[in-house]
Amino acid sequence: QKSSISDHFGTHTLQLKELLAAFRKLCQILSEVMQSKMNLAENLRERQRWIQNFQSDIYRLDASIQKYLSRMNRITRTGTLLSQLQKAPEVYAR
Repeated sequence: QKSSISDHFGTHTLQLKELLAAFRKLCQILSEVMQSKMNLAENLRERQRWIQNFQSDIYRLDASIQKYLSRMNRITRTGTLLSQLQKAPEVYAR
């Protein structure tokens, strides 16, 4: 009977060692996955910050373009009026 008990004990010990090795491997995989997730989250946060800065720059440039476009339209209207005023004497002299 002692031989039977030692055989079972040896078998269980071996199975426990294999189980422990598998558990450690799973823990290592989990650690790598969590580290990868953290890296991904950091990269996404950095990209989002870059996109927000880029979007802010675009909004600022758009506001400047709209301002200059408004000024150009006003200058064009003023130029048209001045041109009409310059031609007015010829029109009325005829």
